[in-house]
Amino acid sequence: MPHEQTLLLASVLSGDSPDVLRLVKLSIDNPHQLLMEVGKDYDFWDSGFDVDPLLVAQYTLIDHDFVGVIDWRSEPNELPGAAEPLLQRHGIADFDWSFIDELEESEDVEMGKSENFLNLAAEKVAERDLIMIHLSTGSDTYFFAIVTPEDFEKIAGIKGKEFRILDRF
Repeated sequence: MPHEQTLLLASVLSGDSPDVLRLVKLSIDNPHQLLMEVGKDYDFWDSGFDVDPLLVAQYTLIDHDFVGVIDWRSEPNELPGAAEPLLQRHGIADFDWSFIDELEESEDVEMGKSENFLNLAAEKVAERDLIMIHLSTGSDTYFFAIVTPEDFEKIAGIKGKEFRILDRF
């Protein structure tokens, strides 16, 4: 993903937060310095692995509650904790998570799969005139954000070799 697209994504998701944009720019210019500055496990990154600026930028957005993340093995009840800070950024403090309880009570194995309950959550978010986007990296981790339709239009075309922005999971 070209660095301009990484900056655009960070700008849109963070609402042009100067602190976040500075950190994302640092992730592009000197990701090792950023990791040391924010106290991340530098030994891991210094062990011969290349530091991927996009990955560092993603985790910067996660650390500042602009991106949520859950693992593909996550249970439905783990989603509210990852999504609520994103909803609160849009002024939503009363999101109805009762569908999660219904999923757990139904014992529907298919609906309990991450991609299914994430899509169900995205439908519920859409009822609030927002879009829950999937920052697809091809990994078994689901990165997501919540944006306005106008912001989605700004970033919908962003994609790279191993990265896409989708409105489905």
